[in-house]
Amino acid sequence: MYRSFCLLFGAGLVAMSAGIAAQPDSGHMSIPSEPLSVPLVGQSDGWQDGPLGALWTRARPIGRLTQVDPFEGAHPSADSDIRLARDDRALYVLARFADPEPERIIAREMERGASIDGDDLFRIVIDPYGRGREGYLFEINPLGNRREALLEGDQIANFDWDGRWQAFAAIDEHGWWLAVQIPFSALAFDAANDHWGFNFERNQRRLQERSRWANPRRAQWVAAVSQTRPVAGFGNIAPGLGLELAPNLRLASDRGPQSRGVNLFEPGLDGSYRLSRNLRLTATLNTDFAEAEIDAREVNLDRFPLFFPERRQFFQQDASFFRFGGINYSPWPVFTRRIGLDPAGQPIPIRGGLRLTGREGPWTIGALGVSVESSDDIPARELGILRVARDLGARSTVGGIVTYGEPRGPGSNSMAGFDYAYIHGQSRLGIMEARLWGMQTRSDLFDATDEAFGWQLRLPNEPWSLYQYIGQVGAGFDPGLGFVSRRGIREYIHTATYRRNIDQPALRWVDFIINPYIVTDLDNRLETLTVDLPRVVFRSPAGDELSVRFTRREERLKQGFEVLPGLAVSADDYRWHQGMIVLNSSGARSLSARATVQHGGFYDGRRTDYSAGLTWRPLPGLLLSGQGEQRQLRLTDGSATVRLGTISSRVHLTPRLSLSTTGQYDNVSRQLGINARLRWIVGMDNNFYLVFNRLQQLNDDDNNLLAQTALAKVQWHFLF
Repeated sequence: MYRSFCLLFGAGLVAMSAGIAAQPDSGHMSIPSEPLSVPLVGQSDGWQDGPLGALWTRARPIGRLTQVDPFEGAHPSADSDIRLARDDRALYVLARFADPEPERIIAREMERGASIDGDDLFRIVIDPYGRGREGYLFEINPLGNRREALLEGDQIANFDWDGRWQAFAAIDEHGWWLAVQIPFSALAFDAANDHWGFNFERNQRRLQERSRWANPRRAQWVAAVSQTRPVAGFGNIAPGLGLELAPNLRLASDRGPQSRGVNLFEPGLDGSYRLSRNLRLTATLNTDFAEAEIDAREVNLDRFPLFFPERRQFFQQDASFFRFGGINYSPWPVFTRRIGLDPAGQPIPIRGGLRLTGREGPWTIGALGVSVESSDDIPARELGILRVARDLGARSTVGGIVTYGEPRGPGSNSMAGFDYAYIHGQSRLGIMEARLWGMQTRSDLFDATDEAFGWQLRLPNEPWSLYQYIGQVGAGFDPGLGFVSRRGIREYIHTATYRRNIDQPALRWVDFIINPYIVTDLDNRLETLTVDLPRVVFRSPAGDELSVRFTRREERLKQGFEVLPGLAVSADDYRWHQGMIVLNSSGARSLSARATVQHGGFYDGRRTDYSAGLTWRPLPGLLLSGQGEQRQLRLTDGSATVRLGTISSRVHLTPRLSLSTTGQYDNVSRQLGINARLRWIVGMDNNFYLVFNRLQQLNDDDNNLLAQTALAKVQWHFLF
């Protein structure tokens, strides 16, 4: 392991030596702290009257935006006036966006946390540590709907995070305006750091126009935290007592073969306390996640496990403190769905948990401990994660991670790893991100001690964007709290994207993408090869996209596997070709569609996939959608057709009151799942939920109820 890792490390140093600094603009603005006494933004009655009008006159303007799309560097087609203010408890962002045709402003989405990319919107990027490595993204549309994300580096955004902040917006005869209040208690920051990084972006959806404050380059995302501009005036934030309590009370009724009408009336408590200016301790007791969003229905036709994202708020919060090596799929050392969920995604009761996160000087720490109750043959157990990192200068970080506990059964499991990151936002190669990492596990389940290590290089620039990943995963590598899709391999990923900007009435740009993917065993014998002829993606000025792809694939199976029950592929060497066409219409349209056709070989036979989806937004706050997939398999062992269907609706009377329903079915499990969720947000993200879940087996001769749950839950937040 170590000789191979030293070779990777040496290659990394050679690549990093190209990153000689180009000094960023050192100019910055400053905002003073004032006793503003501003009430909750969402309860304000108007723009010019009352506290908001007074706040507008005292807030500090940030200056002009610069157009990013469609004409990089040009003046925006309409003016934007954005201002900042703060007091001891919160940051305030106020803005007026001029629009000569306010009746054509696009604003339809009202679901809290849903994507609002199809609407006119405003984005706020904040780097409270001012070091260009992690931060927060806040999005608001003209209806006052909002979405937020945790940012790591310049590429990763976790939109599953549910932050506590407020926004109010409205359309008037001049365009639209907004006011945002972000409590400092909702952010992790260094209280001794006076300079925070900021960026702002306005999107005019019908014009496909983006304008930005910092880093107005089309090749880079607004949320690239290394490209924010400094704003002074944050060095004297008074955090108060730093105590937040969120008690909850839930009433649940379960029906099914195993429950038979069990009624539960249980309290729970989430809380956090700021131990120091920069360290926060978070606790949860009698934890319940019944209001979390459901997973999308999937049918696995491959021999590797499916991956589902974390959706539970306690584990989403401060997730960036546990990121390691830039890994966001496999081999992922911290995959918190291992905690409190069985392999089928069913909950296992969590008695309680503690989490410590923060930064002290150059050190970053994340620690998590959870106590899980017994389930089936698995005894009650304690699980833990410790992540520590230290800055080495302005661009480098070295860190380590340790996990312990076996959530899948009896026995023990532990993992230890280290990583190194080099991130340069203005090197001679543009944005450059290089990472090295190594891990070792000891697993009773695998009865083995084994390693994994790797290297990543990203150059996300324009016209060329490059990515390289080289990694090895040992046959016995098994992080008990992580996720590994494939073991005993060496993996090579190389991606090169060339973007040709056309800027014509019918065509905005064209991407040409080459991404060979190679997997060998540990003796360098080929297992998987995937090579695309240059994949081509066309995008119109309206936001419609067409993608054309032709792929050559090789698979050398050492042992066969079952594609579906009764349909298997035997061990052999296979080669085939596939073609795929994907059409996406713009989300700015009231009626948008997606269609995919894929046809070609599949191991010893043929496979044809069709999928289509339709989304209709007839009115603001009303969304109806449906999606269907059909996969036809014709193999030597037999034929099969897989069908999946999903229908959903979302009704929003206001951005704070919503009802969503989803129905999902597939003909392999022959199970129909129904989920309905009512959410009412009161004040600063106090929540009331009504949730109904039903899972039913649909057979030819009988329909059996597998599970049914009805839940009422209220959660209130108190700040001290």
